[in-house]
Amino acid sequence: MFDGVHIGHQALVRELKASAELAGASALAATFDPLPIQVLAPGAPASALSDVADRVRRLRAAGADAVVVFHFDERFAKLGADEFIDRMRAAGDVRRILVGPDFHFGNRAEGDVDKLRDRGQHEGFVCDVMPPVRLDGEVVSSTRIRNLLLAGDVETAARLLGRPYAVRGRVVHGAKRGRALGWPTINLAGRRLAAANASSKPSCSTSRARSTEKRSRSPSCGACVTRSPSRAQLSYRPRSHATSKTRSACSDPESRGTMSTVVTPSYQAVLGWERIPAGYTHPDVAAVAVDSRDRVFLFCRSTHPVMIYERDGRFVGTWGEGGVFTMRTHGITIGPDDSVYCVDDAGHSVRKFTPDGKLLLQVGPAGTPSDTGYDGANVITIARGAGPFNRPTNLAVAPNGDLYVSDGYGNARVHRFSPEGELIASWGEPGTGPGQFMLPHGIAVSADGRVYVCDRESDRIQIFDLEGGFVGEITDVQRPTQIVLAGGRIYVAELVWRVGQRSFRRGPIEREQAARVSVLDGAGRVLARIGGPDPCAPGSFCAPHGLAVDAHGDLYVAEVTKTIGVGPGLVPADCHTFQKLALVAG
Repeated sequence: MFDGVHIGHQALVRELKASAELAGASALAATFDPLPIQVLAPGAPASALSDVADRVRRLRAAGADAVVVFHFDERFAKLGADEFIDRMRAAGDVRRILVGPDFHFGNRAEGDVDKLRDRGQHEGFVCDVMPPVRLDGEVVSSTRIRNLLLAGDVETAARLLGRPYAVRGRVVHGAKRGRALGWPTINLAGRRLAAANASSKPSCSTSRARSTEKRSRSPSCGACVTRSPSRAQLSYRPRSHATSKTRSACSDPESRGTMSTVVTPSYQAVLGWERIPAGYTHPDVAAVAVDSRDRVFLFCRSTHPVMIYERDGRFVGTWGEGGVFTMRTHGITIGPDDSVYCVDDAGHSVRKFTPDGKLLLQVGPAGTPSDTGYDGANVITIARGAGPFNRPTNLAVAPNGDLYVSDGYGNARVHRFSPEGELIASWGEPGTGPGQFMLPHGIAVSADGRVYVCDRESDRIQIFDLEGGFVGEITDVQRPTQIVLAGGRIYVAELVWRVGQRSFRRGPIEREQAARVSVLDGAGRVLARIGGPDPCAPGSFCAPHGLAVDAHGDLYVAEVTKTIGVGPGLVPADCHTFQKLALVAG
């Protein structure tokens, strides 16, 4: 049924989408509304993880070109296996059907994978079974997620879903406890979760809730088909309904109306996105950027420093080999004209290239560190700010074309250059006051002329005008490494804090704080936190160091996993170093 559209479902849709593209066809997903249990056992509590509109939206986000929603009623429940296949084939010229493990269908669960394959031999389509996706050694399933939520383990449930769990419902009157407590509350009328077990989990393939054995054998009735693009595309469009204004629904506890409580925005990890060529590796990906065509540029500490991919993960090419960069590649930025700026911290250099790697400009001096008193290892040894560069970190392009460089591991300054690479001004000194830095690590310039600087070891983002005048700061961040401004939002990559480390602003760290990516509104208020305690889980992070956002709102996160995790023995060598997170809501 694709209930919840968890990471196992997402993997199935991506697999089908990939094969459809190779065949010149389209990928179509099939689901049911209402849920079979609501028809076959109307007295049972509703236990869906998602409503049909949410399922359709997430299936499309996972890669389905269209979604067919079969209306499930008593008549549909009585369909035989062959009739069910006929319904599926009516959606288009079927080439391939891909189902989950132990898939059964039709009246009394009489149909199975062998039945589909037998029909396919005579009618020109194939049926394949997608192996189950496992997390922490257990199969990912809607039942497992439902039970985790009922047990209060929302973090693990979010890992299986690939996003935070969320609900939607209508705001209704409650017991008015919020008034007594002096704390605002919202009462939602909508679906509720129920315990999932063999006796309460029917399959849509049985006509009645009779056989517990048969019902428990069908974990999902969702199927995907590959069809010819010449056929009319089928897609579910939810019916429109009146929605009350959010302001009145929130400000007046007596108001009634429909209000979404979905976490906004939310993302899901796109497993297997990067189609890296055989023999290529990148143990550390220091940075990432996207160009005007949404091509994705990785800046790696590897044999192939710049690796380029299409938005769908197809490999395009590389450049920068042969000693162009040191093994401390650090920041990459793509300008409005698609020029590529690369910051090499060990080379003390900032350079501008064409998209295919031809050198255009050396920004400032290169090769020799400026004199700041830095001992080469510890930022506390920086005695003074100095000119460019001493292990610079990142670059941002202002609306007028000026270049702003954060500098860096061995300096405590921001440098402003003309578009031609001539130094205009610098500001900053070591310290924790306004305009002082303890490792200026990431930088961005807004359309309205504000310069945002990630002051990493002071747990803050400082904001300046274009001349370096202090404007304000954002402090609800931890060890910010990179910042992206897009669509009125602020995206921040943040490193882990481990017990025993010390923040220059907060003092000794007494509790481990997992690495994460935060999404803030334009005023710095938190909209979403992405990541969990397992640094190698999809959608969680070991060492987020670089960040990019494409035109669709999808996130790309680069991680220096070898440096921060593998080297010290904290994570295994196969822990991810790059992830794409697709925007699914918000």
